[in-house]
Amino acid sequence: VQNRLQQTFAKQLRPGQSVWEWSYETDEEDRSWPARCRATVTIPVVGRSFTGAWVRGQRDAQIEACGLVAQFLSEGGEVATMLSKGELPRTLSKGSSTEFADDMSDSALGSE
Repeated sequence: VQNRLQQTFAKQLRPGQSVWEWSYETDEEDRSWPARCRATVTIPVVGRSFTGAWVRGQRDAQIEACGLVAQFLSEGGEVATMLSKGELPRTLSKGSSTEFADDMSDSALGSE
């Protein structure tokens, strides 16, 4: 997922800038091990954050959040982000449709 983000947003990233930032919450009431945890990943170039479900352990929490980012990318997050910046993608990623890009272009231009 990290490689996909880096490839997708390479032109928007400054040298040395991380493609994502992580934070974790633990359930203070949980006394078992590993503790219940959930991760939030922020993608600064997109201006979006994704918070996973409560799971056991930090590793599984990170995997949950990565799944949300992967879903966002698969559902056209890449195209929507490009269009929101006034860019029109030359090609669509696997699984995207031209219809989706056309719909997003119309929305970005204010027509329906």
